[in-house]
Parts: sequence; structure tokens; C-alpha cells
Amino acid sequence: MTEEQLATQLVHNLLSAGLHQKSTDIHLDPLRDEVVVRFRSQGALHEVGRHSAELGRAARRAVKRMFHGDPEEEHQTQDGRILFNVDGQSVDVRVSTFSTMLGERLVMRIQ
Repeated sequence: MTEEQLATQLVHNLLSAGLHQKSTDIHLDPLRDEVVVRFRSQGALHEVGRHSAELGRAARRAVKRMFHGDPEEEHQTQDGRILFNVDGQSVDVRVSTFSTMLGERLVMRIQ
């Protein structure tokens, strides 16, 4: 499986898991050598996983392609919307990216 396919699969898995756990947000927060994935449930952020920094960058690029953003731009804030299907249910996902000292941060809000 290519990195792009792996990243796209990760994004789909995160969105599916977030929806099933009734999370309102999914955060991909960059660290020096990895990305931390957190779900917001009942107002609190809970860490659900960590992945390599490379996979985190690939996942952010995959999300940007899904909402027709610029996948290579990491220094400008980008916002978009994805319509995601889970178990025959269409879900509206709002996406925001913004630059931090450690890299680009991405938040997906499940509507």
C-alpha cells in the first residue's frame, strides 16, 4: 500500500471511529517526531493514537485533497468541508488547518 493510500485509509478510519464514539472533533496535533490523534468527547480531548510525523503529514494532505484545498500549503490557514459516508449515513465534516511551531495542525469537526 502506498503512503497516500495508507494516509487516506487512516483518515477514513479516524472519521468512522470518531463518529461511532460520538466525538465532536478529531485533532491531528504535530509533535517533533510524531502526530498525536485526539478525539473530543463530552467536551474533553482524549488521546486515541500516535503515528509517525510522515504519516501525519500524508494524512493532512489526504484531508486537504478531500475538501479541494492545497495539499502542499502548510503555512496558510485552510478551511473546508467534507461529506463523509459511514454505514449509509452522510456526515458533514468541517476541516480547519493552521500552522504551529511544530508543524501544521488539523481539526475535523463532525457535524
